[in-house]
Amino acid sequence: MELSDGFLCKEFVLSLSQSNLCKIIHQSTSKRISEKRIAYLTDKLVELANRSYCAVKKTSPMMEEVRYYAQELLRLSERRQVVLNNMVALVQPLPEYDILWSIPGIAETTATSIIGELEDIRRFQSTNQINAFIGIDLRHYESGNFSPRNTSLNEEIPMSEKSCSSAFTTSLQLVILILAISMTFMRNEKEQ
Repeated sequence: MELSDGFLCKEFVLSLSQSNLCKIIHQSTSKRISEKRIAYLTDKLVELANRSYCAVKKTSPMMEEVRYYAQELLRLSERRQVVLNNMVALVQPLPEYDILWSIPGIAETTATSIIGELEDIRRFQSTNQINAFIGIDLRHYESGNFSPRNTSLNEEIPMSEKSCSSAFTTSLQLVILILAISMTFMRNEKEQ
């Protein structure tokens, strides 16, 4: 039994004993899960069931609709993982993959996404070309006490998104710098 099938309504949870809930959770999750974690999840599930209020009866057709959407979400998550695994397999042979993956905070998914977005990084002759392709303006102007606001991103981006994007932009600057260094290194190796 999947968790999404068994726990659509609080009555389903509360009708089972603690040991049965533990067994269902253990069967529905990773086999590497600890008994302590299973007990925690069981307690949390019972606590949430006790605090919740079911707006429809457990025999309602809406329960079937919720079950359908839960299963569809699981199916799409599995499909996403398959696509991601295929993408990783395609980019692993590329030298920039190892360079990106070596940067702290960049995991397999992020490295694959960056390569997927930039395509062949060797087509860019400078970091400015990468910046232009991405659509960010990394220039920062200062003069004396004057420091203009929001010059780190293009003007098309709304103000609320600019502040959220500043950490991303800084990270992207670091990635672009490292990629530029690696591009220079790869060009030098090719010339020798």
